Amino acid sequence: MLDVDEVRSALQSRAVLEFYGWQFKKSGDELESSACPTRSDHSRRAFVVNANSGRWQCFPCGTSGDLFDFIAAAERISMPSGFSGALAKAAEIAGVGATALTADERRRRKLEWMSRAADAERKEKEGRRVRDVAAVPIATAYWDSLLPEHDRGIAYLRERHVVEMLATFKDAIRFDPKHGGSPALALYSRDGDIRNVVARRVPELGEPKTPGLYQCPTAGTLVNAVCQIEAERDVVLTEGLVDSMTARIAWPSAIVLGAHGAGNLAKIAMLAAPAVAKCKTRMVVVPHHDRRGFETAVDACRFAIDAGLDTRKGSLKIVRHGQKDLNDAWRLGWRPTA
Repeated sequence: MLDVDEVRSALQSRAVLEFYGWQFKKSGDELESSACPTRSDHSRRAFVVNANSGRWQCFPCGTSGDLFDFIAAAERISMPSGFSGALAKAAEIAGVGATALTADERRRRKLEWMSRAADAERKEKEGRRVRDVAAVPIATAYWDSLLPEHDRGIAYLRERHVVEMLATFKDAIRFDPKHGGSPALALYSRDGDIRNVVARRVPELGEPKTPGLYQCPTAGTLVNAVCQIEAERDVVLTEGLVDSMTARIAWPSAIVLGAHGAGNLAKIAMLAAPAVAKCKTRMVVVPHHDRRGFETAVDACRFAIDAGLDTRKGSLKIVRHGQKDLNDAWRLGWRPTA
């Protein structure tokens, strides 16, 4: 019988990537790749895995997990029902067979593994904290270097029916000459610091569509910051750069918290929901109308409900606009109701 803890302890991030033939680059304690378990056409550093803890994240897809989750995704194994299959493949990669250890030895090894994992998690958390602090002056300086106007960027906003941003909320948007004048938004920490700058590249530039700054966090909020939540102002959660711009126009008096990637929507809800409840205002969740969008909306609503928000009492609303995303609906004439 395979022992989960024994396999987990022996499984190494590098070995997993090499098993699947991935090319990767080592940067400190992280291994970086231009692919993820479900896609192979991302930009540089789309996928990052910690070499010590095995925790990984794909920024464009908004997915994350441990090495078992990675193997399950790579092998197209449904979790958690297919965990035994993922465990068997993990054991194959790690070179671990059926255990012959006694119960006491297994317990001892489990405690050792838990101690190593906790230590790796502490180091990873401290590394993130250091990177987050270092990102603020980098992102702020980059934001300050962008242009207030650019012909191609303005034309793109007009194509997406959000050019009104320039007249009404001009300070919220700038244009990046390094990306052909692409419109860009600042990504804010919960305290209102600029921790990244995200551009929506004009279509002729191709992939990646929404690049951020290298080694700056993707977790944060577009348009507004969590610290700006206040009474009598709706708080609108949505996903993506253009949808965030659209939400800014569609709900002009609201606090808009845009997520850079679907995986960050629930994280924003977790931070914002207690503040929304405290201010006795309303949270409006505007997901993409696809499977991933609905999954992240469900997670976001769970955090909202845990904070005391309620659809029946009107403090929580999920918007169904009938199109793939908010901007598509907006361009086709949809407008929010009260």
